[in-house]
Amino acid sequence: MQNSFKAGQNRIYAYLLFFIWPFLSIFVAFYEYKTSWAKNLIWFFVAFYAYTMVISHAGMDANRYRAQFIEVAQSDEKFDSENGLYSVATNNVDFLQPLLNIIVAKVTDNYKVLFLVYGLIFGYFFSRNIWLLLENTPRNHIIKIGIPILIVFAFINPFWNINGFRFWTASQIFVYGCLVYFLKGKKKGLLIILTTVLVHFSFMLPIAILLLYKFLGNRLNIYFYFFIASLFVSELSLDAVRSNLAFLPTIYENRVEAYTDAEYKELRLENSQSSNWYVNLHAVALRFSVYVFLIALYWKTRVYIKKNKKIYSLFNFILLFFGIANIISSVPSAGRFTIVASCIAMAFVYLSVQFLNDRIINLIIKISIPALLLFFIVAVRVGFYTIGLTTVFGNPLIAVFMENDKALIELIK
Repeated sequence: MQNSFKAGQNRIYAYLLFFIWPFLSIFVAFYEYKTSWAKNLIWFFVAFYAYTMVISHAGMDANRYRAQFIEVAQSDEKFDSENGLYSVATNNVDFLQPLLNIIVAKVTDNYKVLFLVYGLIFGYFFSRNIWLLLENTPRNHIIKIGIPILIVFAFINPFWNINGFRFWTASQIFVYGCLVYFLKGKKKGLLIILTTVLVHFSFMLPIAILLLYKFLGNRLNIYFYFFIASLFVSELSLDAVRSNLAFLPTIYENRVEAYTDAEYKELRLENSQSSNWYVNLHAVALRFSVYVFLIALYWKTRVYIKKNKKIYSLFNFILLFFGIANIISSVPSAGRFTIVASCIAMAFVYLSVQFLNDRIINLIIKISIPALLLFFIVAVRVGFYTIGLTTVFGNPLIAVFMENDKALIELIK
């Protein structure tokens, strides 16, 4: 009874701390990760970040979301058949984001409220994904070598990806659905996965891969060698992709054709080449670290992994998903699915370390620390473009009155 009362007190103090200094509550959440309320602090902080997010330049997706919302909020017709949720005229192929525009616009014309809603949705799945891994730790404590893996897992699709709300929220939901299905064995995970297509239409592909896995079942050796082969596959022909779109509804076909346009691919290549060397290198560091982990786990621990049905089935799906994602990565924007695959893969690596605690695997992770550290540093630096001073030093009361905030990147340039 006394322990229950103390736990209740700690929860109240933690929530009070969030309203005083949200940033500090992040550290409290991880210190008290075994409590039922800790993940909510991360959830609330992500929502707070979204409300205070700095739109630092015109090319950000968030700037386009803001403009779309203001247009809807100032329109006399909040909804019509021509500019609805699904529309060929406006190229809308997703459901959630246009719907949120309409709902929030009925309440306020303040775009920050819309972003707050974005943060509540993204943050819920972001926090739950992290805690699904923490809660599936088989021991009373986390093996220390798993901590860098957990951190990288959180930063593969970090909370500042709310800037690209549609795709990256769908990614968080997809990862959550996969973890619920594979780790908890709950079929509701499949239903959660199906909802991702309402957030971003392109998640028809991961859903199709999951259905393929369900049809084929666990075939670890075949999936592994398919994954290895995918590392050496040459680029897909965009013309071949474009010529096989007849099965898609017109509204989806138009969007996919835009993504497979040769000029669009050239533009993305130019943007990639103009990025700083460390931006491109940090993605390579993550990708090759994940490859090494998966290959090492297959060769060193596949016999032991087979004894744990949860992570064994997850491993099979990851190898199939990663193999297909690698093959289609030459298609513009489809390369993002390798990031989704990396996120699920790092979840698997973390769980493998906790369940198996293999000496050789632990050594490989230690050797990979410099590459993982590079990824972490560059990922955080990217976040500095949208994280404002209010996000770090302010609180919800201060944020309401802040109009012009400075991004952290301005302090280090």
